[in-house]
Amino acid sequence: DEIKELVDTFRYRDNLINDILEQDAYWWNDVVEFNWRDYSYLISKQNEKLLLDRVSNATKEPLQEVIDNGLDYYFENVNDYNDLYDALYLPIKETIRNCENIAYESYLYNELKSCLESYGEVLEMDYDGVKIKVNMYKAFDLQDILIGFQYSEYIRDVFWYLIDGSYANFREFEINDYYYPDYSKEEFNGELNDQLHMFAKGGQIKNNNNMKHQIMTMPSLRKSDLVPNTKIVLKEDVFDSANKHMGTRYFYLELIDTIGKMANLKVLNSMGVNPILKNVAIQRPISNLLASGRLFGSSMAKGGELNPDDKEVKEYFAHDSGNVGGVLVGKRHSEGGIQATNKATGLPLEMEGGEVVITRNAVSSDEKHEFDGKQMTNREILSKINESGGGVSFANGGDLPENISCKCNGKKYKYGGVEMSDYEIIGKMTNNYKQSELEKYGKMEIDEHKEDLIKFKNGEIDMKTLGMSIARKHIEENPNYYK
Repeated sequence: DEIKELVDTFRYRDNLINDILEQDAYWWNDVVEFNWRDYSYLISKQNEKLLLDRVSNATKEPLQEVIDNGLDYYFENVNDYNDLYDALYLPIKETIRNCENIAYESYLYNELKSCLESYGEVLEMDYDGVKIKVNMYKAFDLQDILIGFQYSEYIRDVFWYLIDGSYANFREFEINDYYYPDYSKEEFNGELNDQLHMFAKGGQIKNNNNMKHQIMTMPSLRKSDLVPNTKIVLKEDVFDSANKHMGTRYFYLELIDTIGKMANLKVLNSMGVNPILKNVAIQRPISNLLASGRLFGSSMAKGGELNPDDKEVKEYFAHDSGNVGGVLVGKRHSEGGIQATNKATGLPLEMEGGEVVITRNAVSSDEKHEFDGKQMTNREILSKINESGGGVSFANGGDLPENISCKCNGKKYKYGGVEMSDYEIIGKMTNNYKQSELEKYGKMEIDEHKEDLIKFKNGEIDMKTLGMSIARKHIEENPNYYK
């Protein structure tokens, strides 16, 4: 609701803002009838070969005969009742629709972000909301900022006071009703290649009637669906260490639980590039599930199976968010691990898939917590968890690196009198550290302006003078404080 106060929009579009933030706005794209055959000029040589091979399998005609006839010949012979419908029409139709939806969602996302940038730098914008580094001078006139300080000495209160008073210099959130989603030939063929591999032999999901179901036609996944035991199909892009796209993999997952922005999941099956073994526990951002996941509906066969495609060469999957805490996905140590560099020392590091990264500051406290009936520091607790996951002890001696990797396997422990999984314990450590930092910052702010606050309390200065004094000190210490 706060986001809606920051942009001027039509009332009937309130739900649109929610859908944009939840990356679920594709259905706002008006469906336009199209002739799928008209898109044949976009098909690359590589995908044309795959399509011809599918036609040969569907019609039982020799491949060379199919090649001699050409795709256009078979395009004209597609109908709802023959095997060419599955071989040609479905993957191309879904490719066109998906490309349009992705382009339209991107357009809406960028339009909303552009509006919010009227207030400063947009740091985060997802289903949890929006995080903006506000530039007070950009969002408001200086005279209005001073008026705001007559209302409160706290920057956040001043900000919302000025928003409520319509002082903001914002850009209206407008949508071009004539916008038509656009995408490149490369994007079209990337999506088509995914569609063709998704439905290769053995790579299909079947229900009781043995009918094929495409992932993109499964029910969309919403936050309300994220309850334990929910079955999810997830599409995931795979990149190498040079950030080159290596292909796609698909997961059939069972949700264990959610912690903060992360979801703990059990792999029931996976296929495609760099598949992960069955029954392995993994973590993924909830935003990824909502953007690229689908609900494995009850119409599927009991205990439904996602059969793996023909095995592809395992490739290294790079994951660069270890510096903010999270589970690394990639090769095990025995396979070369995930190569990284310690920024503080410049020395190379090696971590493996399944390891959880937690920052040093979050575990450096000497405060003790109850863990399996004993009083232990965070460092000692992490060491025990790491040992249980097959790692080594680091409880005693030596400096901790900036980021600590800890092996987790979903094992539960008593932590603070409550039974939690190792993932939950580490998440709680990180959240407690962030909360203590916020509280410390608030205390520092009060201490810094204590003298002025006492004068205000005693009636020696008014609210306007207090606000101007606080703002002046902030700017003297840091000229960019409000930028």
